[in-house]
Amino acid sequence: MDTIEKINLLVQKKLMVPSTAKVYVESNGKCVYCGIDVVSDRYLYATSEIDHLFPRARYKDLEEHPKNIVLACYCCNGKKQKFDPMKLPIASGKKVEEILNDDQLREKVIDAIRKEKSLSESETNNKVKKSHTDFDQVKAIIKG
Repeated sequence: MDTIEKINLLVQKKLMVPSTAKVYVESNGKCVYCGIDVVSDRYLYATSEIDHLFPRARYKDLEEHPKNIVLACYCCNGKKQKFDPMKLPIASGKKVEEILNDDQLREKVIDAIRKEKSLSESETNNKVKKSHTDFDQVKAIIKG
């Protein structure tokens, strides 16, 4: 099944709106920052978020730009928050639209965010394991 077919199927089954389906399919269900597969685990899927590479608060006109919308796990999105990639040295002298429209430059900016915010798959995996363990303990205490 190709990309368009996957997007259409997700939308047809009313599992996602088109823009969200596109982000999930194009990223192969992986967090753009740490690379963890958010559709491999119910908890990761339930807590995954659609993020804006360039924060909506500052770049309102780019809110719907398809290259500004990315899939993020809750750990990475929580650490990134409203970080402005234009503060990175790699973005110096560049325009936001230039970064978004140049796939190689956009990937370099994402990599720089990853390094700046110390985002990694192993850290996310550790947090997920802890969340599962905490959940099991909370459930055992509350439900007996």
